[in-house]
Amino acid sequence: MVRRRSWPRRLARIAVRTALGLVLALLLVLAGFRVRSAFRETEPRRVPERTGAFVRTPLGELRYQQRGGADGQPVVFIGGTMAPSDTLVPLMDALCDERLRCLALDLPPFGYSERPADGDYGRERQADRIAAFVRALGLRGAVLVGHSFGGGPTVETAMRHPDDVRTFALLAGALGLGSGPPPRAIRAVLAVPPLRTALASATLSNPWAIRKSLRTFIEDDATVTDAVVGRFTAPTRSLGMAAAAGRWAQTALFADERSSLSAQPSSYARYDRPVLLVWGDKDVATPLPQARELARLLPRATLTVIPGVNHFPHVEAQPSVVAALRPFLLARRADTASP
Repeated sequence: MVRRRSWPRRLARIAVRTALGLVLALLLVLAGFRVRSAFRETEPRRVPERTGAFVRTPLGELRYQQRGGADGQPVVFIGGTMAPSDTLVPLMDALCDERLRCLALDLPPFGYSERPADGDYGRERQADRIAAFVRALGLRGAVLVGHSFGGGPTVETAMRHPDDVRTFALLAGALGLGSGPPPRAIRAVLAVPPLRTALASATLSNPWAIRKSLRTFIEDDATVTDAVVGRFTAPTRSLGMAAAAGRWAQTALFADERSSLSAQPSSYARYDRPVLLVWGDKDVATPLPQARELARLLPRATLTVIPGVNHFPHVEAQPSVVAALRPFLLARRADTASP
């Protein structure tokens, strides 16, 4: 007699096969993105016709853009995810005159700065890179301006290297205050180099995904022009970009940063220098309550809220950002006795 297989067992086998099929399909899709990124990544890090300059530091060669006066108050701009210095040039063009010496940094791995051999993009290491950049160019009393995920390294530098940095300003800074460690499952996936590179090929270094992200985090889609998108997506053609972005996801985006100064609320309460916070009231990435909590923690913070603006205030409302930044930065130029 042939015993009929029970329905629970048959359903279980179907479920397992379906799950395996979905996993295989996902892996094939990721492999497709990886192959596509490999064909796209053809440009060397240094190209003669590319704008900007390079400076050698003990932590690698760093690329930057510069505007304003050579003797003005030094200001260093630090972009967020997939944001090279090119994305900040329009803001510097509108903001910087002879009284401000503005520099926008390609904080690796985004842009064309030299990527570290150890692939460490954690906040503390990034802070050391920013401080090395400031020292290499002799930017005494520099003010840092960080956007989004560049906010963590910005604040970490200001707190870890107070002799090099006068203070900081944040444009919709993403700091993760009070957040716990990243899920173990994500960390396990990112620990596998081919898998994290494939995931980055589909997301962080994928031009289509970058455009989609900008449309999500910018309130008015009309602002997301080809020119704006092009400034963010140009580095996706750089050799090794997907692998570097995957490593950044492992060591920065989903790293446990709780030991860093910038991840501890008590560090903000002790920071007694003037700070400027610029936020959009429609921000869906770092909602306005986060800015209000940050302003509450910092003893000398000024919060400027721009109505109708999402997560990219310097792109969406450049005149309002300039109006907030200029007096703050010029006050730091005048105030040479105390930061």
